[in-house]
Amino acid sequence: MSHEVETMAWTNQVPWHGLGVKVNDNLSPNQMLKAAGLNWEVNLTPMTFVAEDGVRHSVSDHFALIRDTDNRVLDVVGNRYQPVQNAQAFEFFTDFVHAGDAKMDTAGSLHNGQWVWGLASLEASFTLANGDKVRGYVLLASPHKQGKSLLAKFTPVRVVCNNTLTLALRSSKSKRAHEFRMNHRSTFDATMIHQAKVTMGIAREQLDQFKANATLLSNKTMSTDDVLTVLQPVFQPQTKMAEILADPTQLNPRFKAVMEAYALAPGAQMAIGTAWGALNAVTYYFDHMSGKTPDTRLAKSWLGRNAIVKEEVLATLLKA
Repeated sequence: MSHEVETMAWTNQVPWHGLGVKVNDNLSPNQMLKAAGLNWEVNLTPMTFVAEDGVRHSVSDHFALIRDTDNRVLDVVGNRYQPVQNAQAFEFFTDFVHAGDAKMDTAGSLHNGQWVWGLASLEASFTLANGDKVRGYVLLASPHKQGKSLLAKFTPVRVVCNNTLTLALRSSKSKRAHEFRMNHRSTFDATMIHQAKVTMGIAREQLDQFKANATLLSNKTMSTDDVLTVLQPVFQPQTKMAEILADPTQLNPRFKAVMEAYALAPGAQMAIGTAWGALNAVTYYFDHMSGKTPDTRLAKSWLGRNAIVKEEVLATLLKA
């Protein structure tokens, strides 16, 4: 099986996924790039095919995006595609987070090199009344993939069990997600510095909002039957709720694992009987239990369907 997480480097504490190598927290962008195994480039290579008559033909207006270290084809792209090299992306990441008074914490690649990412610490956190601590981060990811652009997501991490959420950056002043695009400039100019400060400011604002939501959820009492009822549409929609409540042994393996996390995962006793506990059961399951390997779990939790499900569960619990 190919790995979703190919390479990774991290500073400070061991990340929840347990992948990668530890490095000093004072590395330059180029040093971090090398430590994370990202010191490779991509090139556009013309595509051809051999017809039935044995003649080789060119494929007009399409190119293979190839990594230089192993000739892996990362994607097929059009003639207007402008590749962003990892060194350029990581210089941008570093300048971006420094301008917003944040700090690069982790870096790596996902989906066999199709995404290069960095996790920036906001150097900010909050602690709930029960001692449950949550730290704030911003995920920055640059794609080697047609039709995708650089993205940023607010990413809170629950310290006791290293559960994560990735949420679209949203300002309280607007219901729309805050988006920015990486211009392929050689310098990090005043406009981008301003954009970095705005983005990181929204992320810190969002950490405050997440604190309010976490406090609300931690104060919202839920019985086990309540948790089953809220999560059933997500994990076992094909079974009627009345049947599950009458006989919990009917839970499918995935739903059963979530409920086991609700009762037994690290930090569970700090939140059991609350909506906060239900949310963390879901995030723990996706980050630590689902899938076959830690690297596939990380990829799906950040950029895949699991990230969407987590956010949907959060919204449902807030309304419950």
